[in-house]
Amino acid sequence: MHRVTVAAVLIVGACLSCAQSLSPGGPIGPSSGNARGPQLVITASRVHVIFSYAPQVDVPPQVFIVSSSNGGKDFSNSRQIAATGGSSTTPAVVASPRTGTLYVAWAEADVQQETSRIFFAKSTDFDQGSSFASPLTVSASGIAVAPRIALDSDENIYLVWESGGDSILQRQVFFARSSDFGISFTPEKALSDVGSIFRPNIVCVGQSLSVIWEDQRQQPASVAYAQSGDRGDHFSAPVAVFGTSALAAPRQNGLSSDALSGSSFGFLFQNTSTYPDQVWFVRADAKTTTFQTPVAVDGVNGAASAPVLITSPSGGAPQSVAVSWLGNYVSGATPASGLILSCSDSGSAFHDPRLVASLGAASGDLGATADANGVLHFVAVQAVDQDSRLLYFQGRCPPRFQPTAVVDAGSQQVPGAVPGSLAVLYGAELGPAAGASVAALDDKTGRLISSASDVTVTFDGVPAPLFYVSRGEIVLQAPVEISGKPSSIVVV
Repeated sequence: MHRVTVAAVLIVGACLSCAQSLSPGGPIGPSSGNARGPQLVITASRVHVIFSYAPQVDVPPQVFIVSSSNGGKDFSNSRQIAATGGSSTTPAVVASPRTGTLYVAWAEADVQQETSRIFFAKSTDFDQGSSFASPLTVSASGIAVAPRIALDSDENIYLVWESGGDSILQRQVFFARSSDFGISFTPEKALSDVGSIFRPNIVCVGQSLSVIWEDQRQQPASVAYAQSGDRGDHFSAPVAVFGTSALAAPRQNGLSSDALSGSSFGFLFQNTSTYPDQVWFVRADAKTTTFQTPVAVDGVNGAASAPVLITSPSGGAPQSVAVSWLGNYVSGATPASGLILSCSDSGSAFHDPRLVASLGAASGDLGATADANGVLHFVAVQAVDQDSRLLYFQGRCPPRFQPTAVVDAGSQQVPGAVPGSLAVLYGAELGPAAGASVAALDDKTGRLISSASDVTVTFDGVPAPLFYVSRGEIVLQAPVEISGKPSSIVVV
């Protein structure tokens, strides 16, 4: 038989692919009242959403949790994490990779005293999320808000937040660490000078801690950075990541960061000096503290807000970096909001930003993360009349292929496929991150299996038998039905 050349590769996803849209799980949590600030965390057996909620406008919000034990198909009723007398907002959460224990931090405001502290609580039933220890007060006096949390491989817990006086000119970044699984925290430590300092974030890469924040003490504003190589005992002096020579130092907003593979991390910022607002990505080396030139993720999908950076497991392929944000656009004559998604291999360039979920009127709050199989999970806040509710979605980055995507399985070099013979399809986001071998025959039909782990491959519409599927490659048998054709269109 002659070899068939792959003339074109069409990206068509299975039910969980976000090539066209996300698979909605629908509303979760309370059906009325006001939910804000959702944060997602995934353990080995559960999907958890932490959020701030008030049943009515004259009731102080508290921190709640809803959980799913079946991958997001159904969620539990809302459960309150801690009953406090203040106003609980801006929660942050991380889970232990060993035990699934949930570590949660939030800002607790005392309206009468005009103060706000950072509170912390951990689950007492591992990853069940049904009960939590009494909250600890982590910060000292002042108006502390916007906590962010990180965890290292030894399960040291790190918190950063902004605090200071009631003036925007009196803000600082503070840091605290727990080395006893959240039983106690070190006294708070200031990482920045006093001034217009906002929205700190922290990421842990190996034993290196990287903290970034928005610095508006001078205009145009910049992103500032401090690094520690000894678990936070000492931090470097803050430096500007880029100044007026790069991107005219646009005003930053909505900082988001995450660890990438190796010794690097990435962060996003919302560029409000452009019209419409854009989302930009920066990759950094946590050891050498060098920063690559910022990359524009998108500039065509309306005014951007609430950008979130998501990294998924590599699974032997280039690591997938996803960026999601809320974009404002006009639907007919009505302004609307939608969830925008753009994906990249290791953050070098981003592909095909697209609207993947229409939200109508959204509040600007978005939470997102990825599970061990590379499935992306999202929770957005949608305004409904006088209330705001949580909407849950999940999906994948669309498949991406190498220039010579299909090769002969024997040589691993010759492009194309011989009908009836084994071939390998190489790319990214093709299947599950862990990889799965496929039984040769279907027990019921006795035919070769052509679907596995929500993955199918067709040649000119003919399903190809599958032998192995993973994020980076698929081993298959080219269908004999394509014999005599000079080329074939492959659809995943």
